[in-house]
Amino acid sequence: MKKNWRTAALLVLVCLMTSSAWGLDFWDKLPADVLAQRLAAAMDDEELASQVFLWGYPGVVPPESFVHSIAQVGLGGVKIFGWNAVSTKAVAEAVRTFQKAAQESPFHIPLLVATDQEGGWVRHIKGRTSQTSGNLSLGAENLGWDSYKTGFYLGQELAILGVNMDFAPSVDLYIDPEVNVIGPRSFGRFPYQVGWLGVAFVRGEMDSGVIPTAKHFPGHGNTSQDSHGSLPIIHDDWNVLKSREMIPYKMLIQEGLPAIMTGHLAFPEISGNLLPASLNPKLNRDLLRDKLHFQGVVVTDDLFMVGAKPKEWSITEPALRGLEAGNDLLLISQPADVQAADRRAVVRKMETDRAFRDLVRAAVVRVLELKLKFLKGPKAVPLFPDPDHLALPDGQAQKFFFGQAVRSTVLIKGNDLPWPPQAGKG
Repeated sequence: MKKNWRTAALLVLVCLMTSSAWGLDFWDKLPADVLAQRLAAAMDDEELASQVFLWGYPGVVPPESFVHSIAQVGLGGVKIFGWNAVSTKAVAEAVRTFQKAAQESPFHIPLLVATDQEGGWVRHIKGRTSQTSGNLSLGAENLGWDSYKTGFYLGQELAILGVNMDFAPSVDLYIDPEVNVIGPRSFGRFPYQVGWLGVAFVRGEMDSGVIPTAKHFPGHGNTSQDSHGSLPIIHDDWNVLKSREMIPYKMLIQEGLPAIMTGHLAFPEISGNLLPASLNPKLNRDLLRDKLHFQGVVVTDDLFMVGAKPKEWSITEPALRGLEAGNDLLLISQPADVQAADRRAVVRKMETDRAFRDLVRAAVVRVLELKLKFLKGPKAVPLFPDPDHLALPDGQAQKFFFGQAVRSTVLIKGNDLPWPPQAGKG
């Protein structure tokens, strides 16, 4: 009799534990750090691997296979590129489709929906969103309030569309006037000015409910090469970076910056090799995590870019290297077969390498903590925007951006040029 009682009690306990594991839900009312750990512990390898990917998709209407994959095992997030954003209505419809699929997935974890909406040159979602004069104009007027309002209004417009993450601001320094890869995407050449305008922008965007992401770590300002088409090699050493590029990042990290994008940039004087910073543990984990004490989410720049793909590597090598280097999210714009191959490669390595699995799980915990912080609560961006009722264009935002452009106008007299003129150049 006693034995039967113990057996029955054990069965009840097992059922309760099983029910608890399967009953876990992103929307449970638990402290974020506790819930993130429990969700990650309950996931299988494919579910864990899916949470570290941020994928682009082709065309305007999301492919059914893409949506089905999200519903089956979830995904860290999706990235809206210019080719997806033929109209603001199309963006809202796609976001709604994605988030509905995510709510069918195990644990009902919503997606990070990201885009590049820096203002100025870089505005991946056009249509009825505001045109702005960009970061360099904010640097020209040097008003923190205008930088705050820029971040706030850009974020507010994204939130209306259901976009909850912005790969902005660019806190690269405009070091060389002859270099225009970053150019007016920068707030300027002075580290502390870039830092405090970046802090103001980040505060504004966070107040809109959108997740800001500073980029391109460690710094893209001192090269004429574009990592979309090649791997820039920058020969600055640690002492130079510490006195220059690292200052904005230190200021932002102290203010609670939630996310940083790593760039496909080689710094051989620091790392001793030509691996891009995005895939380099010496620059990513040792510098960003250990020296600068950044505890937020680290996302790679697009792994489809040439700067992330040494010719001798297999197609899945950048994804594996990216996680080993210390990234939490792997951005892959295209194509679908590479995205799928990368996820399979991560799962296979998790099955045979316990240390790698632990690393992936730690990354997932950070991603989940970010989602729990920003995608729940009163400021959370709506998961299901209504494509037929979008409050765009925003009249207040457009009025502000016009005034900001006027305020940034600078009259230069005599020899007061920001850089000395060069002979033979007008």
